[in-house]
Amino acid sequence: MVKAVLATTITLVLSGSILQAANASSLPNRESIKFLERKDQRYAIINFSNKECKISGAAAKQADLYSCFAIIYPGGIVSSITYMMTSKNEKIKDSIQCPLSANKNQATLFHTRFSDNLPRKGLGAFATYAQARNVTKEGSLYYADIAFPAWWLNNNKHVNNGLVDVKAEDICGINYYFRPSAKFTNLVNTFQ
Repeated sequence: MVKAVLATTITLVLSGSILQAANASSLPNRESIKFLERKDQRYAIINFSNKECKISGAAAKQADLYSCFAIIYPGGIVSSITYMMTSKNEKIKDSIQCPLSANKNQATLFHTRFSDNLPRKGLGAFATYAQARNVTKEGSLYYADIAFPAWWLNNNKHVNNGLVDVKAEDICGINYYFRPSAKFTNLVNTFQ
């Protein structure tokens, strides 16, 4: 059972759930891309390295980030960015599924930063909600994932417009960091 949990992660995407293999250790030093197909729908999963994704904050001290990935559809449409964590601390449940998280409109505040330090129309600081907040227990370990919709990265509007990084403050107490890499930008621009 433990091997099954370590080998399988579940994320909620706009068109339903998909399965993706991941090892519960730490984030890799290099990114990887997988091209997949499900029910006549092609998509790509880019697994980010420890340079592109980070978690911080008091609540994050209870957890280890072991996987961070984005799901991208043809045309450069980014569906979601998912952060996956392990913890030996039961309180990780409160940090992922805090009481307000039952409310779909619960906000996570995102802050975007561009190379010229100027805001972009519709961006800057904006609130969104997590489309998945899951916690499961296997033995003495807790496995948690939180997925954020990534509409703000879609159709190359901001990816090619000097986006340096994104920081998110989640109401449950974990802060999230994302930096679009050259590999990610290239995938968004070329996946048809």
